[in-house]
Amino acid sequence: MDEQDFDWNIRDKRYDAVVHMVTAAEGAEPFYDYENEARFETIPEARERDRQLREAYLGHCHHFVVDNQGKDFTQKIDATTDVVKSVLGLPSSPSTFKKFLVDPRSIDI
Repeated sequence: MDEQDFDWNIRDKRYDAVVHMVTAAEGAEPFYDYENEARFETIPEARERDRQLREAYLGHCHHFVVDNQGKDFTQKIDATTDVVKSVLGLPSSPSTFKKFLVDPRSIDI
């Protein structure tokens, strides 16, 4: 087993599911304010860090991404709650998840 396979093994076995809530810096920029003292990155920096984090879990069999498209914050929380309920096998709002299998060797990084 090479090091890259080992990393995937850790990723895939450590977490039952990964729910990634996309940063407000991507699609909800007006809500990315600096009054929140936890925010120290610029919008471009936050987008880049978000992309890196999302890619770190890409390939996990239960990797869900909750974006900001057409959602206010309450809707984003509701969508996240529905994902968690679904993973746990609890009743949740009907939704559609799209997953694509991509050969990582075909990706230029």
